[in-house]
Amino acid sequence: MHEYIKLPVTGVIKLLQITDPHLFSNPEETLLNVKTVKSFSAVIEQINKQAKQYFDLVLATGDLIQDNNIAGYHYFAQITNSLNSPIVWLEGNHDVQPSMSEILAQYKHILPINKFYSVSNGSF
Repeated sequence: MHEYIKLPVTGVIKLLQITDPHLFSNPEETLLNVKTVKSFSAVIEQINKQAKQYFDLVLATGDLIQDNNIAGYHYFAQITNSLNSPIVWLEGNHDVQPSMSEILAQYKHILPINKFYSVSNGSF
């Protein structure tokens, strides 16, 4: 277990969820006319300014990258480092394995994921 997590949890958990940054390998690239690297950086900056607290855990839910290039994972890790909180992530349909696991495991603030599960309801 990673040094950030202390179990059992006996009090209130301060959880931050961030989702779908769709980061490109080129920071100038846009999705729907939005520079995703710049936008995600601004979101994290606002969280740091407004929250003024440590989060027990940050949950990053899917689609961390957009263009199947691992450089986006490095941007994600570098940008989120300023949160000073441990991060766990869930893979989205734009994310690429095993690259995602390998790249994110290089960063101390991002907890390694060792097992993956998939659920299907038959319609998607």
